Amino acid sequence: MSNSNAPLAHAPQYAAMGIPIIALAPGTKIPFKEMEGWQHGGIATTDPKQIEKWNSQFPNANYALCAFAVEDGNCFLEFDQGKLSEICEKYGQPLPRTRVHVSGNGGKHFIFKQTPESIALGNRSAVRGGKEWFSFRSNNKYLVAPGSVHPNGNIYRVFPGFDIEPTPIPTWLVRAIDELAVKPKPQPKGSVEVHEAFDFDDLMEFHNIDIVGVKDDVWHICTECPGVDRRHEQSVLTGFYYDGSSFGWSCFAAGCPLNGKSIGEVLKFLNDKKGEPYKGIIWSDPNEIDWDKFGVEILDADEMVQEESVHSNATAVTAVPFAGDQPSTVQTPPAPVCDVADFDQLIAERANQLNPAPLPVPDDIGSIVNAPKAEGLAFDVRALYGKAGEIARNTTLPLGWTYPGVLAVASALNIKDRDGHVRSNIYCVNIAPVGTAKTVVAEAIEKSIFMPLNRTTYTTPASDRGLCKMIGKDGNTLLLVEDEMRAVFGKCQIPNSTLAQTFCKLWSKDNAGVADKKGADSCNGKLCVLGNIACEDAADFSKIVGSSTVTGFYDRLLLGYDTTPVKYRPLNIKPSSFTDEMVVRVPTWVWDAKDAWVGENIARRRLGEHALRVALVTAALNGDKEITRDCFVAALRFVEWQERLRAEFRPGLAETKDAECLEAVYAALKAQREHQKKTGEYPKGADLVGHKQEELWKLINYSKVLSSKNLYRKYGKLVTSVKSTLVEDGFIEFVKEADYDEQSNEKERKKKTPYCVLKKNL
Repeated sequence: MSNSNAPLAHAPQYAAMGIPIIALAPGTKIPFKEMEGWQHGGIATTDPKQIEKWNSQFPNANYALCAFAVEDGNCFLEFDQGKLSEICEKYGQPLPRTRVHVSGNGGKHFIFKQTPESIALGNRSAVRGGKEWFSFRSNNKYLVAPGSVHPNGNIYRVFPGFDIEPTPIPTWLVRAIDELAVKPKPQPKGSVEVHEAFDFDDLMEFHNIDIVGVKDDVWHICTECPGVDRRHEQSVLTGFYYDGSSFGWSCFAAGCPLNGKSIGEVLKFLNDKKGEPYKGIIWSDPNEIDWDKFGVEILDADEMVQEESVHSNATAVTAVPFAGDQPSTVQTPPAPVCDVADFDQLIAERANQLNPAPLPVPDDIGSIVNAPKAEGLAFDVRALYGKAGEIARNTTLPLGWTYPGVLAVASALNIKDRDGHVRSNIYCVNIAPVGTAKTVVAEAIEKSIFMPLNRTTYTTPASDRGLCKMIGKDGNTLLLVEDEMRAVFGKCQIPNSTLAQTFCKLWSKDNAGVADKKGADSCNGKLCVLGNIACEDAADFSKIVGSSTVTGFYDRLLLGYDTTPVKYRPLNIKPSSFTDEMVVRVPTWVWDAKDAWVGENIARRRLGEHALRVALVTAALNGDKEITRDCFVAALRFVEWQERLRAEFRPGLAETKDAECLEAVYAALKAQREHQKKTGEYPKGADLVGHKQEELWKLINYSKVLSSKNLYRKYGKLVTSVKSTLVEDGFIEFVKEADYDEQSNEKERKKKTPYCVLKKNL
């Protein structure tokens, strides 16, 4: 009959979570000999019947959770000396929300689900100050589980508030473990993997061995060689190898009795020298343990090992009974006293992060909406917010490209509106003249944010069906990085193509599909886009983003813009890592402020939605759990900049050559006007026609601008008719020479000039 109060009675709940278990000797961390080969023989189980059988077969047995490098497996991060909060603080991340256990000595065990990154990482450990800092167990490793009894008599337990299902280990934490863990180093011949309970310092103290220092975090250098009780003259680097999991020895001094010996031979030498064996656990072999001492009935007495050897240094442990075995005399050992105050604080902080108290509602919604307006196409630095702005600045490249690009790349992270009303995916197209190194900028943006594996693609979708296949049906997130976005727009303009419409659907939802005579294809996932489009000016942009692509696709794009040539330099950018899930609350006042900003202006409706997405993404990167006043102020300034860019870079609506020419001419004149306004320059000779000095920047040399853009060559005689149309319809006005009377009043003269001024928008 099984013991309902034994440690193994707790095991079925872990089996139900899909975590295989094995049985351990009572009060120890040592598997029964029946568990030998559990790593490869299918012994570790999630079968409740087998667990019940073990509970009957092995009274009061401990048990362990097993880690295997499989897709649906689990991995464990153990801290007996350090704290996970130290790593969280170092990497600027919150405490992961997953299952947490407390060992009998007060250490914390974090239980995670495996990910492709954790499987690839494998088992790792870190040593600090010569002692193990943490141990990451990913493959063929086990962890003593709650309900089991520690050799010190304390009981393993679940940490209060973290009795939850394991969650996937965050990608940033896998990366941190890789960076902090002991890098694999050559081990000495004869080194052996030690038991998890091995205490290196205790062994050294028992044999009176003084360690003078630690080299490379693994070599513990002896002050004197224990083989001769003095320092070797020709070989001073005599010491023990210990990396938290493997134990070895090295001494190269010729003539030393320990030269070339295995660690087992060294320990036998030391035991003989002292006259008694070390009693602590070093390593354990199930066949070298006297199971009779644990009260385990073994039918075949020949299988019992009666003598101890230097390799079976696991001491005899008296089975610790559980409450219920002997009700009148037995009490459950007290829970360990451990340093949980800081952990309790982290729990409270984590709870506040998941469901924070609402921030005060700003009392100046009007000033948030109606801030002073910027002018021109230059990036408005008021649009920068928090961590996103810091990442963009750290590239040292123009913010007009990097900040929108950072938003697009970051939107491919797992960012969510707590209430599910605002989507986080962003499409960004950086507009850049040829030769401004737009590829370098895109590369810098990509390197600035650590992105999980298989989330980024550089494949150009040739059709709606191709885009669906790229995304797949598994709810994955895809970041499309397209260096030549012109090709995508070209695909959108193919007759009968619905590629643009598919992009539109995926901006608004995770599901899209196509059905035609070839069959039906669908996709389910989150699509984000970072693209580059090489064009000389607004007219060129209009030709690329033509009438075939304006069915909502253009409205869904964020534009990046600058004209600063970038010189290529090797990139030395440290990527920023973020948690796998960032949840942000969008308070009611943000919706009110957005509506006030949009007002009755229909053209702003889509921009208002962009503002919400930008605020959501930037708040998440900044670690905000609610969109703050400063965050939304920056988002509004960003979309106001977008509004100015959209007035310049518009999709081509022209359906005739004449209309196309008119748009191109007007766009060239307007671009020149913006340049002159920004620089204060004016065309050569404009100061000789008699107009006021402060107004000269408004004068545009019509012929020279069109010549510089090769518009005469592109459109020929059409330019002449377009010129007449622009004048007749009042879009431009040619100025005449001016003179001044004795009262300094300007007098217009009839002599025509090559200069025109823009009077209204096209």
